[in-house]
Amino acid sequence: MHHVEAQLLRLEGPEEITLRSLALRLRLTSDPDPANNSLGTQLAARADPDPAERALLIAATEELHRQEDDDFEREYEHQRIALWLALTGVAAVLLLGLALDHRLSMLLGGLGGFLSPLIGVMRSQRPTSWGVLVLAPVGGALAAPGGLLLVRMLADPELNLLGQVCRP
Repeated sequence: MHHVEAQLLRLEGPEEITLRSLALRLRLTSDPDPANNSLGTQLAARADPDPAERALLIAATEELHRQEDDDFEREYEHQRIALWLALTGVAAVLLLGLALDHRLSMLLGGLGGFLSPLIGVMRSQRPTSWGVLVLAPVGGALAAPGGLLLVRMLADPELNLLGQVCRP
């Protein structure tokens, strides 16, 4: 699609080039990236629809498309890594749950790990990473037996850090 758009820019008339140049200039000057900002300034310097403006417009469009593609590839790579970590964590949860007989506590830890980022997203009304939503339940399930072991250790009569409340 990006290649077709660049080809269409080569075929458009001067009026369309001027309008596209204006729209791209507005988009680039509002971009926080200094490289894109300077590209918008270069587009603003050319006000007449000549071949140099057309070439600059095509180059700027191709650069923006390359940046978008790089962002999508980076996001895809992050999602792939998060999915791999989640599958590995689920295997660890299953093995530990069966070996230590903590299936219920891991289930509740996984539920807490799922609800925590979900509530945070719903409260702030802003998007979060897909990886966080996938990995949080696995982390909660893996942390649950550790928390139980920590409470058991702190409730030990020899340490007596938690007092009479948590004594078995």
